[in-house]
Amino acid sequence: MKRGVIVFFFAFLVSITVQAYTSGIAISAVRKSEVVQVFVNGKLYNKTPSNFIRIKSTQGTFHLRVKILDIHTRQRQEIVQTIKISKGFEYYYEIKQEEGKVPKLIQMRRYPIYSRYFLDYGLYTRGQHS
Repeated sequence: MKRGVIVFFFAFLVSITVQAYTSGIAISAVRKSEVVQVFVNGKLYNKTPSNFIRIKSTQGTFHLRVKILDIHTRQRQEIVQTIKISKGFEYYYEIKQEEGKVPKLIQMRRYPIYSRYFLDYGLYTRGQHS
């Protein structure tokens, strides 16, 4: 009986995730001295550079352009990458850079967004979402 309830609850959570109405992208700079500005399909999403950016979006393929500014050295760099987002998940990316090499945007995790009830709108960058 207990096993049936657990299986039902898990199936319920999976079905809610699949039917979720939105997706998200989170981008974080590893170094605390770096701030980023994120462009999605050519549109700037955060006017003030920050170390961590969250963007609410729909599912689909997106062209990301991430501008990186190191506050200490005043060095600017840019990453251009195309990513695919599935419905009902938030994709978490980190900017990693080895010494003397070009920075890369690497997907770290994928978190489910269960429903509108659990979605905290305050976490996401304001503006028109694509």
